[in-house]
Amino acid sequence: MPKRPLSNISLQKLSAPSSGQVTYWDVGSPLGLRVSLGGSRTFIVFIGSGKRKTIGRYPNISLQQARDAARRIVAEKTLGIVHKQSISFDDAVSLFLSSCQQRNKPRTVADYHAHIKRHFKFGARRLSDITTDDISNIIDRLKATPTEQNHAHTTLAILLKWAVRRGYIERSPMERLQLPARLKPRSRILSDDELRAVYLAANRPVFGSIVRLCILLGQRRSEIGSLRWDWIDREARTIAFPAEVIKNNRVHVIPYEGMAEEIFASIPWLSEHLFPGRDGNATFQGWSKSKRVLDLNSGVKDWTLHDLRRVFSTRVAAYAQPHVLERILNHSAGQISGVARIYNQFQYMAEMREALQKWESRLSTILRC
Repeated sequence: MPKRPLSNISLQKLSAPSSGQVTYWDVGSPLGLRVSLGGSRTFIVFIGSGKRKTIGRYPNISLQQARDAARRIVAEKTLGIVHKQSISFDDAVSLFLSSCQQRNKPRTVADYHAHIKRHFKFGARRLSDITTDDISNIIDRLKATPTEQNHAHTTLAILLKWAVRRGYIERSPMERLQLPARLKPRSRILSDDELRAVYLAANRPVFGSIVRLCILLGQRRSEIGSLRWDWIDREARTIAFPAEVIKNNRVHVIPYEGMAEEIFASIPWLSEHLFPGRDGNATFQGWSKSKRVLDLNSGVKDWTLHDLRRVFSTRVAAYAQPHVLERILNHSAGQISGVARIYNQFQYMAEMREALQKWESRLSTILRC
């Protein structure tokens, strides 16, 4: 067990071992520096009975900070102060997602799970051992896809803040990291030719129906993807989206017309969901893969499903007063609130239906060109 006075100069000069790892212990303190074969340097503290506790990586944590932390940890152990033990990353993710299911929308939980599974493979590694550098290296590799980079950053930051509140870690290694990418607001509006190409190419079961309904109704993809049969009144031709799937947490009722009815009639009744996932209960999840196939088949590039909502808003503005269009899109601005909102769920239904009829007529013309 090598012992030597640790200093800022000596820390930089320590060479990596030829195999495994070696720990250099500070003279006169319980602090040690573990150097691995790959060259990483991690501060640890000896807390007795052969037990050691990780403090963090050098140089993210300075020598003085590590010494202060080591003294505090030893003092707390002597005084019998017990902190909740850090857990593995995988266990933290499982508990975090379970907690989210109680307060977040299913789509949000699914997005959290997808971003974590896709980018952060820390596995059984303890949360307290994950450093700012570890996270930055992963996020930096996503710079070619800035939107995904921001989503990954935000998701992990939320997870780590949750872990701090639960006492699994004392501080988040992301607390000083800024959102990596500055995104310009999208303004993409598909031309008539592009819209026709996308609509006609969206002919595959499930995803194709979702895309066409997004074009016809102007709703968010998550809302269409979450559709359930009991939300749809086939006789009245209305859809009542419950608050738990709507972005602004308000019940949202809209009419639909003939082209949408044809789509509903073509969908087999497999479960309570129109677009069930593979397990028969969860909603559709294959967004990225299906979108890539649609791009290939349609030949339309550089667009997102959310752009279809912008297309709808721009085109239907020719047929509807602003307040009617806002009601179809369910934008928060100008909405009726409180009790009045509850009793006015069907306000402007006739005006919304007229606008959707005119939009279907225009879309039919576009598709015939």
